[in-house]
Amino acid sequence: MVQPVALLRAAEVRALIARTWLGDVQEASALGEVSLRPHQLSAIARLRSALLEMGGALLADEAGLGKTYVAAALAREALRPVIVAPAALRPMWTQALRQAGASAELLSYEGLSRQRTSADADSPRYDLVILDEAHHARNPATRRYRRIAELTVDSRVLLLSATPIHNSGKDLRVLLALFLGERAMYLDAEAVARCIVRREHDDVRGSTTLPALGAPQWMIVGDQEDVLRALLALPPPVPPRDAGEGGLLLAWQLVRQWASTQGALLNAIRRRLARGAALIAALEAGLYPSRQELQAWCWDGESVQLAFTELLVSATSPQESMLAAVRNHQRELRSLTDRLTPASNLDHERARLLRAIRAEHPYEKIVVFSQFADSVAALYKVLRSDAGVAALTGSGGIVAGGSLTRREVLERFAPISTGAPPPSAAEQIDFLLTTDLLSEGVNLQDASVVVHLDLPWTAARLEQRVGRSRRIGARHTRTAVYALSPPASAEVWMETIRRLQEKLKAAGVDIGGTNGLLIAPTRPETPPQRSTERLRTLFAQWETQARRSEPGSEHSGPRQSDAGNSGGHIATAMVSARRDGVLALVRVAGRLQIVGGFDVLTQDRNDLAEIAEAAIGMDSPLNAERVESERRRIADWIARTQGTSAAGISASVRRSFRQTAIRRATAALDRAPHHLRPFMAPLSARAKQIAVASYGVGTERVLGELVTASLPDVSWLQAICAFGDSHPSHENVARAHDSPEFIALLILQS
Repeated sequence: MVQPVALLRAAEVRALIARTWLGDVQEASALGEVSLRPHQLSAIARLRSALLEMGGALLADEAGLGKTYVAAALAREALRPVIVAPAALRPMWTQALRQAGASAELLSYEGLSRQRTSADADSPRYDLVILDEAHHARNPATRRYRRIAELTVDSRVLLLSATPIHNSGKDLRVLLALFLGERAMYLDAEAVARCIVRREHDDVRGSTTLPALGAPQWMIVGDQEDVLRALLALPPPVPPRDAGEGGLLLAWQLVRQWASTQGALLNAIRRRLARGAALIAALEAGLYPSRQELQAWCWDGESVQLAFTELLVSATSPQESMLAAVRNHQRELRSLTDRLTPASNLDHERARLLRAIRAEHPYEKIVVFSQFADSVAALYKVLRSDAGVAALTGSGGIVAGGSLTRREVLERFAPISTGAPPPSAAEQIDFLLTTDLLSEGVNLQDASVVVHLDLPWTAARLEQRVGRSRRIGARHTRTAVYALSPPASAEVWMETIRRLQEKLKAAGVDIGGTNGLLIAPTRPETPPQRSTERLRTLFAQWETQARRSEPGSEHSGPRQSDAGNSGGHIATAMVSARRDGVLALVRVAGRLQIVGGFDVLTQDRNDLAEIAEAAIGMDSPLNAERVESERRRIADWIARTQGTSAAGISASVRRSFRQTAIRRATAALDRAPHHLRPFMAPLSARAKQIAVASYGVGTERVLGELVTASLPDVSWLQAICAFGDSHPSHENVARAHDSPEFIALLILQS
C-alpha cells in the first residue's frame, strides 16, 4: 500500500527527522551518586540500541568524557555482567560501580592471559561482557583473546577504548569480531559505524565543560648524535636459538631508550651484556640456548650469576663463528658504555628542563610520562631532593621519605580525583614521574600539565596520556602539554627511524604502530565514526532551530505532533537548493535508516551530511510527481541494497566450516530414505540457515567444532538445530522483501 503524503514546512520536516533520529536526550540524570551529562545519556541510548541490533558496540569517546559511568549504567540493566579491565584499574572500577549503584564481576586481562583451560559447561555465562581499554584484546593469536572469545559466547559485548586502533584498521575489526564474528572483516564503513559511538571533546562542548588543550611545546634536550651513530654501527648480536631478527630489533630498542634517557640506555646495555655473558657460557660448553633457557641466568643489576649450563640447555652443535660474533658484540657494547660518561649525561639537562616547566607552572600539578621505568628512575635520582617530587612505576612509588604504594602516591598527587582528603603540606606531591601504567583508565584531572619525557610506541598512547588531565570534573581551564625532544636534530632523528622501520619491515618483523616516533605528535587513526557525529551535529542544529521558532499561525500543514505518525503519512517538504537531491528517513525491519543523495542514492554519512547542509533552503512549491518519483526511487534502492548486502555478507562469511555445514546438511537430506525426508527437510533447511547466521567469534568456534562432530545424519541435524535454538543470532537482518516505512521526505529542488 502506498503511504499518503502530509505536506509540511521544511523546518518541520527537518525537526521531525532530527528528533526521530537523535531520540529524546535528557538534560541530566542521576545514576546513583553520579550525575550523567547529556552526551553520556545519548551514548547510553545509542549503545543500548546497538547492543540489541548488532549484539555489541564500541564506545570510543575521547579520554575524559566519562565512558566508565556510561558502561556502569548499562551494567545496571544486565542480569549478570562482567567487566574485564587491566588489573591496575580494579580499584577504579570498584569505586565507580559503587557510586553508580551497579554490581558486576571483575576480571583482568592479565588473569585471562595466564589461564590455560578453556571454559566448560560449569563456567559462568554472562549476558553482558564489558571490555575496558579494549585495545588490550586486539591480537587474535593470543590466549587472552581466546579466553575473551569464550566469555562472550551468547553474550552481548560492550567495548570501551578511546584508542581502539594502535597499529592498523585491522585492530578495530578484530575487536568488533567478538560480537560480529567473521563478518566484521567484510562489513562496509556504514555498517561498522552503526555499532560505534565516538565523540571528541569539541562534539560535547555545549553540554560539558572540559579543559582547553594547548599545542605541544617542544623542549630541546641537546646533541648526542655521536652516540646514535655508535648504536647504529653496533655489530649484530647472536640471538637465542628460538629468537627472530635479533640485530635489527636490538638497534630499534636501543635507539628508543637513547631517545628517552641515558639511564634507560645504560641499563639496557647492561642487560645486553648480562645476556651476552650467559650466551658465551653456553656456547663455550658447546650448547646453544633458547630464550627461555637464558632466563635461568640471574642478573641483579650489578653482576651475573651463571646457572649449570649442561643441565639447562638441550640444543647442541653451535658454530665457532657464533662464539666469536657474541664476543665481538660484547666488546662494542662495553666500548659504548665507556663513552657514556657522567660528563656526557644529558639526564641532568632533561632535569633542568623539567624544573623550568615546573617554574612556568607554579602551584599546578604536573605529570611526566615515560615508556621506560629506567627513565623514571634516572630522572627521579636527579630530582629527588626537590620538594613534592615522586616516582611511580609498576614496582611501586617512591618519595624522598621512602616507598609508597600506588594508592598512596595517587591520593597525595590527585586527592580530588581519588576522593582522598588533602594531604599535609609535607606529604603533598605535585610533580609525578610515572610510566605509561597511568596513561590508561586513571583519573588525574588534578593535573593541568602533561609532559612527554619520550614518545611511546603509538600515537594512541600520546592521546591516552593527555586524556588523564582533560576530563569531566577538571577544575583547570587549560591543559598544557610539553614534550622533550630526542638528543638529535629532527632531520637525523626522522631519517634514523625511517631507515630502521624499512629494514624491520623488509625482514618481516612486526614492530606495531610507530606514529608516536615522529618528531611531532600526530592524531591516531580513529574509527569510521566521525562522519556520523558530523551528521548528528547538523541534525542537532535543526532541532535547536525548530525549538527557537514560534509555533502558531504560520504553520501551513498538519501540526508537528501529528507529522509522520498520523495514519502513516509521510511528512514531506520541498526546499530550494543549488542541486536536485533528496533526504529520507525510513524504517526497515524495525531499524531507522537515513537515505539520500544528489545524483546517486547513498547511506554514506559524509555524503548525507553534505545533503543535509544543502537542505536548509526556503520552502519550495510541492511537485507531486517529483515526490512520487523520489519515493519509488528510494524504495527500489533499498530493496536492491538489502538483497545485495545479504548475498554479499553470506558469501563473504562462509568459511570452510560454514561451507562444510551447508554441504553436510544437503547431503544428509539426499541420503535420507523417502519416508524420512518430510521429517528431515525442515531440519536440513534450518541447519543451513544456522550455518550462515551471524554470531560472535566465540560462538562461531563452538559451531565450527559441532559442524565436524561424528554423528549420524539425523542426530547431527538435530544438534545443529539445538545449537541455533540455544545460541540465537544477534543480528536483525533486513530482507529484500521488507518494504520501507517512510517517515519523512525532504526534496531539494534547484
